[in-house]
Amino acid sequence: MTSTEPGSRKRRKKIHDASLASENIAVLPSEPLIHISSYLAAPSRALFAVALALDTETSQENISTAIVGYHWDTLDFGQIEKELAAKLSDEDISGVLHCIDAVNTVTKLRLTNCIKITGACLEPLRGSRVIKEIDLSLVGRHKSPLLDPRPPISSDIVLPILDDIIARCDVAIMIQFPKAWRQLRSNYFYDFLERYNIMWRDHLLEEAICTGCCVLLYVYQCQWYQMFSKSVRC
Repeated sequence: MTSTEPGSRKRRKKIHDASLASENIAVLPSEPLIHISSYLAAPSRALFAVALALDTETSQENISTAIVGYHWDTLDFGQIEKELAAKLSDEDISGVLHCIDAVNTVTKLRLTNCIKITGACLEPLRGSRVIKEIDLSLVGRHKSPLLDPRPPISSDIVLPILDDIIARCDVAIMIQFPKAWRQLRSNYFYDFLERYNIMWRDHLLEEAICTGCCVLLYVYQCQWYQMFSKSVRC
C-alpha cells in the first residue's frame, strides 16, 4: 500500500458524497423544496432556483419556475449576506437574471456588494423596456461609494448594454454609477452621460430643479437624487 492511497480514497469519497447530494436533491418532491425556498430572501431564492435548473430534467425546471414565481419588481443583492454577494460572479448573476426573466419583470436592480463582477452579467437586461432603476454603485444605501481595492466592473462592458436599454425604454431610467467611473473621467463614460442627459430631457415633463444647489437636475451636478421627484436635493 502506497502513502498516496489514503488521500486518494478521501478525494474519491468527497466526489462520491457530492454526487449523492446532487442526486438526493434531484429526487426530492417539489413541495419541500418550494416550501424551504419561501423562507429565503429573494436573491437567495433565485440562486437556489438557478442551482436546481442546472439539472436538465423537465421536472426540475418546473420546480425552479415554482420557486422563482412570476412577480418580480426589485432585485436587490443587498438582501443577502455581504460575504455571499461579494463572491457572486457574472455567471451567477446572469443566471439569476435569466431565471427570473428580468428583461420583462425587473424594474429595479441593485448590485449591492457584488464587487467581483465585470458587468457582463447585465447582458440579459439588454432590450428591457420595463427597467426604471439600476444601481451599479456596488454599495448599500447611505454607504461610502469608495471601494478599495477598486472593483473590476468595466464601463467598456456595461455602457453598450445601458445604451441599448435607454434607447428602448419609454421612461427615464435612474442609474447610479460606480464611483470609480466618475474618478477615472474617461471620454467614453462622459460621452454616455451626454446621451443619458438627453434621455432625461426627453422624458421629464418639466425641468427638475435641485433644491440644494438650484441647478438643473442632470447627472453632472446631481448623482444622488430621488427617482422621478420634481423637488429633490443633491
